[in-house]
Amino acid sequence: MPILALNSVVPIVVYSVVSVIGASVDPIRLLMIHLLSIPFLLACAAIGIGLSVLVDRPTIAQRLAMAVVSGLFLFQSLVATTDFAWVGAISPKYYFDPAPILLEGTYDLGAVGVLLVATGVLLLASQWQFKRRDIG
Repeated sequence: MPILALNSVVPIVVYSVVSVIGASVDPIRLLMIHLLSIPFLLACAAIGIGLSVLVDRPTIAQRLAMAVVSGLFLFQSLVATTDFAWVGAISPKYYFDPAPILLEGTYDLGAVGVLLVATGVLLLASQWQFKRRDIG
């Protein structure tokens, strides 16, 4: 729910601020950025959930999740312009680039599908691990 709440408020704030400073932004493109960021954010959350079932202490799991998501973002950014750009596909950031959405109005629904599938796989693996450790 926080992901949905955030993505329903932020576009309104951004559009308002852009209007106040005298610039313009296509509201449909702005809305699409926030709509298509939801699978990206869900994938990041699923990484955190996966780590939370692997680590016993919540604070360690939270720190580890932040480090992994940030590390994947940085890793993908570093390899994006190299011959090894394909390796960056392990990062959720590889599948979500807001620039083409905002500037050109283009988006990749296949990448959205990859993020949703990855989220599902991570959540199923987390559920399996949770049952194995805590219930079984």
